[in-house]
Amino acid sequence: MSGIQVNDEELRELLKAANPGQRQARRVTFSAEQKRRASIIVMAAIKDLTQTQRTQVLRHALKVNKV
Repeated sequence: MSGIQVNDEELRELLKAANPGQRQARRVTFSAEQKRRASIIVMAAIKDLTQTQRTQVLRHALKVNKV
């Protein structure tokens, strides 16, 4: 069982207000299929590189993405 079950709507709202840092329900906006297709496109773009070169390029892309 995960957490305490609260059936009273007013009490539930009070508890939510008292704990604003509570995690909200996850909303998927980037589906697994979209992720798969994007991955295939990226790998196709670097297909001529060796495994080591791919690793270097992808690590660099992650660094650039953080900026």
